[in-house]
Amino acid sequence: MEETLVTYQDWEFYSDKELTEQTYLEMDKSGAESCGCSYCRNFIEQRETVFPEEIKELLGKLGVDYKKEVDVSEFVKLECGLHYYNGWFHFKGDFKGKDCSIPFPNGGYSTDLRKNHGQFLYRFSSW
Repeated sequence: MEETLVTYQDWEFYSDKELTEQTYLEMDKSGAESCGCSYCRNFIEQRETVFPEEIKELLGKLGVDYKKEVDVSEFVKLECGLHYYNGWFHFKGDFKGKDCSIPFPNGGYSTDLRKNHGQFLYRFSSW
């Protein structure tokens, strides 16, 4: 594995960029496109404006195609019309820094979300 070191805020990512890119190329569809429900169709229509440029840049440096999320789900539609979504991307490698998963003693977990710009929240986890 030829590692690419990418730093973002307090994290260091060690990515096999080439293998990650190849994995995304082999994906026929994103998670939202595979589902096709109304929430996922809405996400697809908004995808270009959802991610801040620095997040798109980070994903690109890791070899991740931001148009091919592994999964996405809607939490709620607010009265103002905004939708809150949850989504996942994977990359081949590891990272150093805070794992944002907070395990519960009897199973399950919560998350320590970080705010980027505007309404965009994110986290990193090792699983």
